Amino acid sequence: MWFFRRMLRISWTAKMSNIEILRGAETERSLINIRHRRELKFVGNGMRREGLEYSITTRMLEGKRWRGRQTYTLLDGLTLWVQTDKSHRHKFGDKKPNF
Repeated sequence: MWFFRRMLRISWTAKMSNIEILRGAETERSLINIRHRRELKFVGNGMRREGLEYSITTRMLEGKRWRGRQTYTLLDGLTLWVQTDKSHRHKFGDKKPNF
């Protein structure tokens, strides 16, 4: 964001959030969106076929649950980004994505 601050001549002491700076520059965070699309494609490929990758990403493993705090998985991040609940995760790999 430093280059947008410099282009818009906003000083470092001005308390502006990154979102406000992006609005001033009339742009979006394109790199994050590209990363999310690639993650969706990657997960969709793994979810379409049954096997080890599917079992690991959906946490359908045999044995005891690990102790401590639950880990943040790739699917957790994608469900937040796509804004669905956990019950619809299996639909990530149903069809090919249309992006």
